[in-house]
Amino acid sequence: MSGVNLEGQLERDAFGGPVLILRTADGSYQLQGEVPSKLVGLRVRVKGAEAPAQFGFGMVGPIIDVSHIEPCD
Repeated sequence: MSGVNLEGQLERDAFGGPVLILRTADGSYQLQGEVPSKLVGLRVRVKGAEAPAQFGFGMVGPIIDVSHIEPCD
């Protein structure tokens, strides 16, 4: 798994179940792991790792296992 540092808008999509999506300037990512609901709708910084190849419900883009997330200043 490769480490990633991303910044973008955190959204929740109900398509196929609640899915957390990070929309960045370079594309969209599906997030999994501990993500506080109070961050949905905010611009955030995410540290994590790309999950091994797997099928995501959101079919948005690569799946990121979140190790740290915080709001942007």
